[in-house]
Amino acid sequence: MCAERSLFWTDATGDGGPYNQTLLAEWMEHLFSGDQAAAEGVLKTILNELEVTGAATPVAVNTGSGMVKGHFYHNSASVNVAVATPAGSTRVDLIVLEADWTAQTVRIANHAGIEGAGAPVLTQVDGTTWEVPLAQASITTGGVITVTDTRVWCHYASGVSAEMLDTAIAGDGLAGGGGTALSVNVDDSTIEIDTDTLRVKDLGITFAKLNTDSVGGAKIIASTITTAKINNAAVTADKIAAAVAGDGLAGGAGSALSVNVDDATIEIAADTLQVKDGGLDKDQIANRTRTYFTPIQSGQNDTDVTKITVGSLGVVFPPSKTCTCSAFSQVPADYVSGLAARIIFFGSDTGVMRVHRRFYRGAFGAAFDNSDSGDVVTDYDVLVAFEYDTEITSSGGVPVAGDFVNVTFQREGAHANDVNAGFMYVVGLEMSYTADS
Repeated sequence: MCAERSLFWTDATGDGGPYNQTLLAEWMEHLFSGDQAAAEGVLKTILNELEVTGAATPVAVNTGSGMVKGHFYHNSASVNVAVATPAGSTRVDLIVLEADWTAQTVRIANHAGIEGAGAPVLTQVDGTTWEVPLAQASITTGGVITVTDTRVWCHYASGVSAEMLDTAIAGDGLAGGGGTALSVNVDDSTIEIDTDTLRVKDLGITFAKLNTDSVGGAKIIASTITTAKINNAAVTADKIAAAVAGDGLAGGAGSALSVNVDDATIEIAADTLQVKDGGLDKDQIANRTRTYFTPIQSGQNDTDVTKITVGSLGVVFPPSKTCTCSAFSQVPADYVSGLAARIIFFGSDTGVMRVHRRFYRGAFGAAFDNSDSGDVVTDYDVLVAFEYDTEITSSGGVPVAGDFVNVTFQREGAHANDVNAGFMYVVGLEMSYTADS
């Protein structure tokens, strides 16, 4: 084929033809897409510009026109495109204009992606199939679609140079035209151009440039107005809007800012914020956790029906016997909540011991509530072990200050699960609770 050619002529002389679709498409491609046919495809300002919308299948492609590899496309009515819901993970599909040389059509199509693999690659094989993007449609396994616009406008192949601009192009605030590049006119006092960027000049905003009450909280973006942009003493009380005084502050709207205090716990003395003398009581002080130790007070060998003497290490439970001990404690006056017990014991030998715990509660002068917390059973692998129990409760309710609590602890040495041949030493009970300050 000749390296040079031209279009269009009236007869077969020179470059006068015959002409075919390939030459026409090449001409249209060069005219409207230049070297950007891989991306550009939508003609700007034609109807609704093929905009893609929707949050569930089908998505809709609005009216408009496009150019795909030199082939013109027009759509005068909205087109619905089905997007299948993925089974396992989110999938990204491409909504495209697709030129099909076999079918000799340009149509809106869905180029489906692979689940969990991101957006697929456009199919662009000249003479077979050529796709240009309109949008990405990300669809979840719940069928929720997020549309991302990927349209790129076609452009005329010839660029606009400064020499093409008439002087009248440069309106208010602009200079240039008539063969010269356009530029922005600035006063270089409040606004300047720095390395091709328009910006407010340092110290360019003076008191006179601010309206009264113009500086409100909603007008200030974090880190945008720096001290370099404001003249010294330029922001006075008259320039502060009422909205600047947020929670805990008064003033603004022409008045100086001040701190609101209750004058019961906090006061302002000689322009200084301080805690007021006698202003704090227990309501202002956070509760804290307290602990106290209660020794074992009694013990019994249930198997032999004999009393176990309480010694310096509490009580001693022999192997192969069922033995019980107990400790009594009064709920302290500063008790608020969270009464819990930690039974302290250890063994003289390794191996599993089977133990039971029960909690009883009773008000002063009243019988213990026999409907207790239930029998809590645990098989311990002993030498040394500690057990934390949850808040003591019974059918009678949560303990209150002044109540008596009885904690019983039993080794079921005769049980098949108790294989420890050593002695168990039960020392006592560590109680913890949340105190009122």
